[in-house]
This record gives sequence, structure tokens and C-alpha cells, in this order.
Amino acid sequence: MIQRYPAWHPYSWPLSLKFFVGFALGLAVLTLPALLFVRDGVIGITEARARTFIEDTGARQIVTINTTLNDARTAMNTFIAAPANARQLEGLLLADVRASGLLPTTPTNANEVGQVLQRTLVSSAAALFDNVRLLDRSGNALSFASFTTAGVPNNADESRSAAFVNASAAAERGQDLVLSVTQIGVPVIEYVQVLRWRDNTVIGYLVGRVSNARVFINTIRLTPLLENFFAESFITDGRDVVLAPLTDSGNQLAALNTPLIGRALSGRAGYEQFTDSTGERFAAYYAPIADTPLALIVEVSFGAIEQASFQFFQVRVFTILVGVGALNVVMALLFSQLIVPSLARMRRALRALGNGNYDEPLPDLRRGDEIGTLAGTLDSARAQVRSTVDELETRLEQRTRDITATQEISRTAATQLDLQRLMDQVVNLITERFPSIYHAQIFLLDEDENFAVLRASTGEPGQQLLARGHRLAVGSVSVIGQVAQQARVIIARDTAVSEVHRRNEFLPDTRA
Repeated sequence: MIQRYPAWHPYSWPLSLKFFVGFALGLAVLTLPALLFVRDGVIGITEARARTFIEDTGARQIVTINTTLNDARTAMNTFIAAPANARQLEGLLLADVRASGLLPTTPTNANEVGQVLQRTLVSSAAALFDNVRLLDRSGNALSFASFTTAGVPNNADESRSAAFVNASAAAERGQDLVLSVTQIGVPVIEYVQVLRWRDNTVIGYLVGRVSNARVFINTIRLTPLLENFFAESFITDGRDVVLAPLTDSGNQLAALNTPLIGRALSGRAGYEQFTDSTGERFAAYYAPIADTPLALIVEVSFGAIEQASFQFFQVRVFTILVGVGALNVVMALLFSQLIVPSLARMRRALRALGNGNYDEPLPDLRRGDEIGTLAGTLDSARAQVRSTVDELETRLEQRTRDITATQEISRTAATQLDLQRLMDQVVNLITERFPSIYHAQIFLLDEDENFAVLRASTGEPGQQLLARGHRLAVGSVSVIGQVAQQARVIIARDTAVSEVHRRNEFLPDTRA
């Protein structure tokens, strides 16, 4: 008889009581030191969270800006590539030449071209250009289109504009698409497409002013990190071009005069912490905007975040301490419910197994922990016992069937006097009574004992083989040839690797 531990011994306690006492001690030991080190923890978590947040925000904004700028370039290229649009632009740019009758161009005017530009590039509320102008090769604006206006421009001379100067210089280098960035009260970012005649001569320029609001500002708007605290983004060329959403924060653009701007403009991207002139700590992500002289900066103030974090902690310290006690009770009950019912179900399954019932439910098999492993072991043992019993029953059934089939074949052989009919009946009985055999044959040696000649065979393949007088030489590389020569049983268990099996095209399914 097993001697049990006394009632006061922990091994005799119910699992729920053990969990309660264990969690109470563990939480007490962990909670008090945790409160002492919470400040460093809050700072570390805040910095890690801020870094992850601004890196993710910056990477997402860079991808969006690059994609949008690429869409703007594609829109302009698509417009120029359309033959009808190209003829409209050429007709206006070469109006003087056309008048002299030297070039076959389509007659057009500034209003018609402006309407085409407006309809295709700036008419939509989601268009990426605020306005588009057509300049001749001297910098004179011939046509203009915006969301509300299309026709003759108010300011015809743009020969000194940054867009025209940059595009003229690029055209001389053989470059046809130019990005121009300048400051005219507000940052102005323009794409200029050089227009050439068929002999590659420059005949004009198509200038599209990128919409700051739709391309940049909507992408870099304030992103909340905590309540009332934001990650702030801006775009700069390192000198005077700055694009940023409107904000009441006094911290915006703290990174503007730091070395990380230069690193971003040189093509590098990364994360950096810095301190501004007032001693406040910031973290910033910087990255270049592809194919532009611009960089994106995403920054956040550590001081503001830490202040909010500590306020959150101080207000909730008492709630945390009260919650620890409630957590202790809940966890004890939870862990008891996770284990005790499972053990009871497995105990019932073992009792059922002893009574020959193999189907007692074991829902704990779906668990991935040790309880699930234990349930799986029990289920495997139960399945093994069932498999052993089923295997024994199957083997007994197969042996009975084989004995019966053998007896039937023997009776047929004993009662049939005609040799050919005997052989035909035997091969057919073999395939009928033994499910694993799909074809059977009988070979007899010829008078000279040089060949084994097929005399009986089953199915349509067998009839075809008999019709062509199928035979195999004694001693040939085949199972029949070797059997005839050696006068012993030869088994080819796997025809794919057997050295004596000879493949028969009429019996392609033979495996053994």
C-alpha cells in the first residue's frame, strides 16, 4: 500500500492552492524590485518605441513620396508619348515655321493646348500637378493650364526661371526630364520635359509644377506617437527649401541645422539622436528622396514622450498594485483550469481503455504544451494498442482467406484433367482470390528446354502475349529465365531496382 504525504505537506495540497501560493510569492518578489527600476525601464522602452516608430514612419513616407513622384513623371511621359498630344504641342511651338509652309504640323492655339493640358494633367482633384505650362525654346510661356484656368498665361517670360535655366542646361547634356527645386515664397518643385523635333533639335519645354499638398504634405502630415505628442516630418534641400505641415508644436524643424541633413542629402539613410540648442533631446530618421536634391527628416522629442510616460505611470501605480493581488487570484484559478480538467479527462480515457473502449474523447490533443504532449502520448499508446489488435485480426482474416483460396485452387487442380483448362483456371483463380495480384502467368519449357513458353495468362494483356507466342530464353536476364535455369524461387520485390526483372510493355503496372 502506498504511504501518502501528510495533509500539511505541499505535495498534498490541491493544484489550485499551490498555484495561488506560488504566484503570490513570485509576484511579490518581482513587483517590488520592478518599481525601483521602472524609471530606467520607461526610458528604454520609450527610446526603443520612438526609434521603431520614426523609422517605420520615415520608411513608409519615403516609399509613398518616391512612388508619387514617379507617378508624376510617368503622367508627364505618358502625355508626351501620345501622338495626338505631341502634335498639339508641336503645332503651337512651331506656329511661325508652319506659317511659312516649311513643316507639316497641325494648326493649334494656346487655348486648345491649354485645354488638352488641363484635361489630361491637372483636371482631377487628385492630380499631381498644380499647373502645367508650355514654353518655347526661348523661355516664353505659350500656354498655361491649372485646375480652374486654361489658355494664355499671364506671365509670358520665364526665361530666367529656375525651371527654364535648369532644363536648358540639361537639354545641352542630352537629358530630357529635369527636376527643378526653388523657393518662391513657398517651395516650388517642378518637372520639366524637354521637347525635341524629329532631328533632335529642342523646340520647347513642358513644365509641370508638382502639387506640394497632394505629393508631399498629405504624406508627411503629423503622425501621433502618444496622445498629444507627434512625430514631425519635413522635407528640405539643406538650404532654404522646407516643406512641412502646419503645427503648433515649438519643436518642429529641430533637426534642420544638424549634420544629419548633409548625410541624408549625400544619399545615406539612418537614425540618430541629437540635442538642440536648448538641451532638449530628439531622435530623428533621415533619408534622401530618390532622384531629387531633397531629403526627408522625421523627428520626435524624447522629453515630451518621457514626460507623458511618467505621468501615465504615476497615475496608475496604485491601480497596478491592486491589480497584482487580483492577478494572483485569477492566474491561480486560470492555471488550475488549464491543468486539472485535462488530467481528469486523461484519467477517464485510461479507464475506458482498460474496458476496451478506444474512442473516449481527448480534446487536449490540440494543446501545444506538455499537457498536449502527454495527451498525445496517451492517444498514441491507445492507437498502438488498437492497431495491434486490428493487425492481429486482419492477419487472422488474411490467413483464413489465403488458406481458403489455396484449398479452392488445389481442388480445381485435382479435379481438372485437361492441362490447358487447368492452367487457365489456376491463373484466373489466383488473380480473383488474391487481391494484391493483378496478373498471373504459367510458362512451360519447350521440348529442347531452351525457352520458357507462355501457356496461360490473365486479362487482355495475357491474350495479346499468348497471341504473339511470348517466350523467354532459359537463363536470360528475366525472372522467368532465371527461374527456369536455376530451378528455384526468385522474387523481385521492387522492379524499379531489380537486376533480373525484364520490363514487359503489356504489363507496365508491375511492381513486384
